[in-house]
Amino acid sequence: MASEKIEASGEAARACGQDQSQPMVQQALPYPVPDNEEARLAVLASYHLMDTPPEADFDRLAALAARVFDVPIVLVSLLGRDRQFFKASVGFPVCETSREVSFCAHAIMQDEILVIPDATRDPRFRANPLVLGPPFIRFYAGRPLIAPTGEKVGTVCLIDHEPRFRFTETDRHNLNDLAAMAVDRMELRRLDHARNISQARFENIAATSPDAIICMNAQGEIGFWNSSAERLFGHGAKDIHGRSCRILVPGHLRRAYDVLMERMRRGGGLGSALRTFEVTGRRRDGVEFPAECSLSIWRDGPNLSVGAIVRDVSDRRQNEERLFRLASRDTLTDLPNRSAWRQCLSQTLASEPGATVLMIDLDGFKEANDTLGHSAGDAVLKEVAGRLASSCHEALIVARLGGDEFVVLLAGNDEHRARVVAERVVAAVTDRYGVGERKVSIGASIGIAFYPAHGARGEDLISAADLALYRAKAGGKGCYEVFTPMLREVAIARRAFEEELRRAFENGEFELYYQPQVLTSRG
Repeated sequence: MASEKIEASGEAARACGQDQSQPMVQQALPYPVPDNEEARLAVLASYHLMDTPPEADFDRLAALAARVFDVPIVLVSLLGRDRQFFKASVGFPVCETSREVSFCAHAIMQDEILVIPDATRDPRFRANPLVLGPPFIRFYAGRPLIAPTGEKVGTVCLIDHEPRFRFTETDRHNLNDLAAMAVDRMELRRLDHARNISQARFENIAATSPDAIICMNAQGEIGFWNSSAERLFGHGAKDIHGRSCRILVPGHLRRAYDVLMERMRRGGGLGSALRTFEVTGRRRDGVEFPAECSLSIWRDGPNLSVGAIVRDVSDRRQNEERLFRLASRDTLTDLPNRSAWRQCLSQTLASEPGATVLMIDLDGFKEANDTLGHSAGDAVLKEVAGRLASSCHEALIVARLGGDEFVVLLAGNDEHRARVVAERVVAAVTDRYGVGERKVSIGASIGIAFYPAHGARGEDLISAADLALYRAKAGGKGCYEVFTPMLREVAIARRAFEEELRRAFENGEFELYYQPQVLTSRG
């Protein structure tokens, strides 16, 4: 992440104004401040995340948010006393800004998500330098990062250069889940740091931790067991004290556990892969659950001690799977979406000597959608998606790009095979689709382009397939066309001609001539 910083001018900072509806302790400041500001800053400091380098967990979360919400900028922002630090960012190459210009300073004043549909229309932000200048914020949605003790230490925020006047309940649910995942990672960092301080402070922090914290000796006998461990595993502190930690490990993992303990007894350290890892835990009633475990070892004189922080990640894993699926699947057809398509295409062009793109557009769909309604159109799209997937079983990916536009990617650049697949797709899609008691006729037109002959980059390849598709639709629909360089030359010439016409009209270069028509006969 770049070390660049953005500062606000005094005039711009004053123009931000204060949200008078929110509680503050310093009315003179050009941004709202929570009543518990000092406690909030103390909790933020306990995470030891300010001014730290990028970390993969937070970067992956920001990238996931960008894909889920299709926004150019995502920030995991931590609000310090007079600045905000970006622990992770997508699309905004700076590490911090002043708190004066921070939208997040307003977001932490409420419990729920702060949504700004258009910053240029909001009196708090319309004169903000981040609105008037780069990154030209128009839309903002920020969810506070709330510590287990209730303090709001930062936000996960979404930013777009264009206004957005629709932010659904589903969007709110997804952003809440992403914020919870960020807090999970922050809590793990806080407890990691706590292991390096005094035993008394460690036990004090452990007592209020939402995570199970266990300390054991070199033989694996449990000496410390906090209340969260009792809730997670079902064993009371008195019952578990002095017993082997082995009873918390499922039978099929006990051999690996024994090997790890023996390694630590012999003085072997913990590699980075073993410090934090996912494992399966076992409750008192025998039920197994997915867990994240963080281990550390230390010596008190000659005695070896082992500490473990264990967290039930069942809910997190379900949320992650749901969000990752949402980020890569089209919600209507369950085909891969535009984001997944771009990723697959990029990986294929980087690893394969040849590839084929089939761009597919439905014939007759707009008329059916307009006359029968969107629900009928959705039913047709679902049916078409199923037929495409069934008829392109050899494809690397079959995706929906949006609307009635689909795309297929094949390995290799064999023209004969591409034509066979295109004919099969046209035959599979072309049909009369039943929508209630009515039927609509739907067909398919296809444009074909080959890598590397028709484009060395993904954008060039897609453009070539689009031009071939345009030619196929102009040729009568229900057919396919293979790209030729002439199609691009014609498109360039057409765009140049259209630009000349526009410029001539703007410059008043047209002259109007009248041709008189005379009727000489009398009727």
